[in-house]
Amino acid sequence: MLVAARMLQEIPVTDGAASQAGAPAAFSPAGLFGEARDLAKGDPAMLTQIRIAQASGNRGVFASAFGKGLVRLVREVAARGTYRFDIDAVGGQILRIGAIGDVGTAMLLRLADAAGRIVCTDDSGDYAPVCATTPHAAGRYHVEVANRSAKPSNTVILSN
Repeated sequence: MLVAARMLQEIPVTDGAASQAGAPAAFSPAGLFGEARDLAKGDPAMLTQIRIAQASGNRGVFASAFGKGLVRLVREVAARGTYRFDIDAVGGQILRIGAIGDVGTAMLLRLADAAGRIVCTDDSGDYAPVCATTPHAAGRYHVEVANRSAKPSNTVILSN
């Protein structure tokens, strides 16, 4: 139950299924953590594990223009065009962003901090660049996905 709650905690979902009494929906992080607490039956070690897991939250991306949690989107990036967006990253944890363009395209991925300093670039010329860094503190980052090809690309953009 605890593993399921942690996994669901890392996936942004809209919880429109709360019960009539205002309790969290059963298939939500809060609902699964509650079920784990019930199954723990007062075991102090297990309750401590549940508290730690519940407090640990998301890794990598905390929020973006697309909502809370990781980034999962598909965008058409024009031929020789660029798609940009901002994210808010968690400090002290690995931040990983990847873009998967159409096969045969040459994609570039760049990650810059709030001051505009480039912290990661993948310009290997293939269709699936990845950037990874560990921010020292929580902060805003700018993501740039560029298509260096002569044809547009439906590009999947993912983060942790």
